Amino acid sequence: MNDEISELEKGLIAAEKILKPDGILAAVSFHSIEDRIVKKFFLKCAKKESYSRHRPEYPNKNHSLEIISKKPILPSQAEIKANNRSRSAKLRIAKRTNFPSYFGETA
Repeated sequence: MNDEISELEKGLIAAEKILKPDGILAAVSFHSIEDRIVKKFFLKCAKKESYSRHRPEYPNKNHSLEIISKKPILPSQAEIKANNRSRSAKLRIAKRTNFPSYFGETA
């Protein structure tokens, strides 16, 4: 049995820990569950944990990631026509800041 969700979470944590300042973390997901995990991970590391659009986000300057793409980047119609499998792909991008890793430093 595959444990893809757990592996995705571990991969995101590891990438955030080893990424150098100004490095780019890009994640492509193909299912809504995967996309939700990536989105929540980016929000947590950006310390924008207000998931409700009705509650304001209180900026915290000590965040390990800066979200570059607030909404997922979707494939163009031309790309979908060239590669039908890309139709469900969602790309999210974040940039590493100078602050310590949200999940602690690597050993």
